[in-house]
Amino acid sequence: MYASQNRGIPPANEEEFKRYILAQGLEHFTEFGITKIEDLFISPRDGEPYVVVYGGRELPDVLAYEQMGTETGRWIVSSMALVAEVDEATFKQMVSDE
Repeated sequence: MYASQNRGIPPANEEEFKRYILAQGLEHFTEFGITKIEDLFISPRDGEPYVVVYGGRELPDVLAYEQMGTETGRWIVSSMALVAEVDEATFKQMVSDE
């Protein structure tokens, strides 16, 4: 949503992204057990913060991903609004140029 409302540009940093999310309202996330903004930035699978691509540059193919994932792979969020688990080989191909 952020990128679509900002000419395809991702947020410059985490602070800017959090302000945007809070302005939209956290009630959109309560059905997923999210009650505070920090919960959106931690993977429930590996307990690590998600890696989010910031920088106010052109929209990358992968916007965010799990740092560690599990033995089955890592969850990624693509610029095409795809949320999927990919195996490690696919992941490395997808983020190799970032």
